[in-house]
Amino acid sequence: MKYNPDDCRKKTAVDSFSREIFYNPPLAGSLQEAGLIALLNRTYEVYECIPEQAVSFLEDELGIPAAVILRVIRDHGMCTMRKKPQYVIRLCMGQVCGRRNMALILQSILEVLGIGHEGGIDPEKTYSSADGKFRVEPTGCVGACGKSPVITVNDELYTSVTPERVRKLILLLI
Repeated sequence: MKYNPDDCRKKTAVDSFSREIFYNPPLAGSLQEAGLIALLNRTYEVYECIPEQAVSFLEDELGIPAAVILRVIRDHGMCTMRKKPQYVIRLCMGQVCGRRNMALILQSILEVLGIGHEGGIDPEKTYSSADGKFRVEPTGCVGACGKSPVITVNDELYTSVTPERVRKLILLLI
């Protein structure tokens, strides 16, 4: 994470919130996990992710083992360790779409985004652009088999896609 002058203000907000949550006697004991969830949600609001530094801070400041913090992050899907990308591109890998040039479509997407794929393309793998703006991931059948192959961009469905059409779409998003 690069230094940002606003981080000092953000850290102060998180610090005061952590003290409010964890040093408040009514939240002691069994409610501590609820307090941790609230703190993680607040951290997520500030940073749009749960940075590794926040996990270290919570471990040091509050004495909660990192394994417990990471379990709570994993179990409560509202938190993520990665910044949410601006665009999530999902490739339908159902039986019909998966057989209709999906490898070529994926290759086109990766080429336009400048995402390397040494060793070949793996349609089961999730790819992210270097700037974090795009994530390309496989998904199960989206139920549009009659108009395959299909992809979604931020849950908007695109049907009968070709490598050329998807290339133009991605260029519009960049």
